[in-house]
Amino acid sequence: MKKIQMNDRTILVSLLSLLLSSCLKENAIPISPSFSIEVTEDKTAPVIIKLQNDSYGADEYEWTFEGRETSY
Repeated sequence: MKKIQMNDRTILVSLLSLLLSSCLKENAIPISPSFSIEVTEDKTAPVIIKLQNDSYGADEYEWTFEGRETSY
């Protein structure tokens, strides 16, 4: 009976060690921010300004403009 328990413990410790040693390690990827601004030729109100996001290296980007409403 003790031999069976010892084997179970050995298997459990081995699986736990394998699980912990095989964790994914993340690598930092540099983010390169870049954007361009395009303003319409007609400068009368309302002026339309287009911001083009040319950044790369991130999964998500968030632009905030305090006090203004944005459209997509």
